Amino acid sequence: MAEDKTPQPCFATMEKQTREREELYARQVPPGDPIPINVEPFEIRDETPEDAEVREVVRNLQNGRAGGASKIRAEHIKDWLSGIVDEEENGK
Repeated sequence: MAEDKTPQPCFATMEKQTREREELYARQVPPGDPIPINVEPFEIRDETPEDAEVREVVRNLQNGRAGGASKIRAEHIKDWLSGIVDEEENGK
């Protein structure tokens, strides 16, 4: 009776595969000169943005775009912001 299970690889095959992978991922010296950086370094703000700044950015988002794995669209974020504005105006 035949089995559906694949046979275990022999130790020689495993050692060969290990050596090949070690060679593949070994650190190598990059060829040529480093890529030049043609921009001046600048400071990046790292503090929490103000509420007004977040609202301005949300209002300027372009509709119809979904970024990243979450698939959240600009319209979803704008709808969320309008809900917050409605709550604030109604005193909730």
